[in-house]
Amino acid sequence: MYELYDPCTVMFFFRNKHIMIDLGTGNNNKINWAMEDKQEMVDIIETVYRGARKGRGLVVSPNDYSTKSGWWLTAQDSGGHVEVTVSLWTQRKGAWTRWTSLADSAVSVLAMEAEGLDWLLVPLHQLVSWVAAGAMVFGGVVPYIPQYRDIRRTQNADGFSTHVCLVLLVANILRILFWFGRHFESPLLWQSIVMILTMLLMLKLCTEVRVANELNIKRRSFADFDPHHFWHWSSFADYVQCTLAFTGVAGYITYLSIDSALFVETLGFLAVLTEAMLGVPQLYRNYRHRSTEGMSLKMVLMWTSGDTFKTAYFLLNGAPLQFSVCGLLQVMVDLAILGQAYAFAHHPQKPAPHAVHPASAKAL
Repeated sequence: MYELYDPCTVMFFFRNKHIMIDLGTGNNNKINWAMEDKQEMVDIIETVYRGARKGRGLVVSPNDYSTKSGWWLTAQDSGGHVEVTVSLWTQRKGAWTRWTSLADSAVSVLAMEAEGLDWLLVPLHQLVSWVAAGAMVFGGVVPYIPQYRDIRRTQNADGFSTHVCLVLLVANILRILFWFGRHFESPLLWQSIVMILTMLLMLKLCTEVRVANELNIKRRSFADFDPHHFWHWSSFADYVQCTLAFTGVAGYITYLSIDSALFVETLGFLAVLTEAMLGVPQLYRNYRHRSTEGMSLKMVLMWTSGDTFKTAYFLLNGAPLQFSVCGLLQVMVDLAILGQAYAFAHHPQKPAPHAVHPASAKAL
């Protein structure tokens, strides 16, 4: 059933992982079971070997770390111990071994199925992983591609708020700094880098279009340090200077506090919370005006699909808790905006029966 590579070692496949069993030699009382995987270090699980002779019983006692493996989860369903009988015989062309699980026969069945389909499952699993990682890296910038093309075609940036770029720049810079304190998956790191570059491109286009359309307007720069005109500068270089200044200050603070677990976790929470709040201004605006006029429903749908995929990716890949919590918050905000679009479309606000006072109009 499984090939015996040498008198002491048996290797088989289970759930796309290589399981190597060392039966030990001589009068060894303990043996090691090693799981080898490209993405994980080898987990060594101590076992108890009853009897040094062939054909004797083998009792496996999983420790706390063994529950990480799907094989051991299946094994523990039988009560936490798996008793395996090993029968060994020799043929001219080699030795073969037969394994029988007395506790749960499903373990052997699943192992056989995984071994038979390994040639298909391993490449398929790798392909799915690559596609998911690619979607994670580049999927976040997709909603901004139509917006970029519209601004470039119409030479009008009034329909796009550059504060969106500000929020995403801050969020992704903080996320990169969080990575230095607590490493997470590489696709999430590359996603932040790609998003920063995308927002800088959006800022460059919006600034060029706005400056070209505004004639005889006083030039404003980051060096003026005027809070009334913050993020409303006349040159793309000013936005770059502000971004670099924020990165330098935040990076220096992170460098000084990198050994504090509380600071690192707070930094990660602020990073994803800032990004999660991206849709809140739109949600509040719709609520205040009782209308979604001027809002791109297509963009919100892309937000929702992207945030749903992103949250599922966080949950399935064991990302830090901050990512999953704030991802769920983003999805809820997106669904709330879609709910507003449906409600206001079917129940539009009725016009006031009397003339609106100028002061009231200004307040609106």
